[in-house]
Amino acid sequence: MAIFGRGKYDEHIEFMLSLPFLFNLEIGFIAIPLFFHAVYGINLSFISKQNAHVYKYNRNISFLLQRVSGIITFIFVIYHVWALRITPAISKIEVNHQLVSEHLANPFMMIFYMAGVLSTTFHFTNGLSFQR
Repeated sequence: MAIFGRGKYDEHIEFMLSLPFLFNLEIGFIAIPLFFHAVYGINLSFISKQNAHVYKYNRNISFLLQRVSGIITFIFVIYHVWALRITPAISKIEVNHQLVSEHLANPFMMIFYMAGVLSTTFHFTNGLSFQR
């Protein structure tokens, strides 16, 4: 929404924050499923045998990258939720275009977010195949 300008972004955020039962929706449909997925995935990461260094097949490398991108995505999502959802709620700071712009004005933060979004995108799309 940010590409449509400050007004549209802030309008969208206001709409999202005005949803009834927002906290329950976030916990029930986002936090609990993501937490389960993360715990299960991290468990699989540690118990599975990585063999991409022995067998250089694409699926073996994808298997390894799925685990790596999952851990990066986990760190990114935890930070993102903490920085732009929990902290503003505790501090009674309004989440708006200006807050996000200031947050991403730091070059390190921008690189961190780009890496997090790329990692998340890879993690969600790894395994999709368009073979005939």
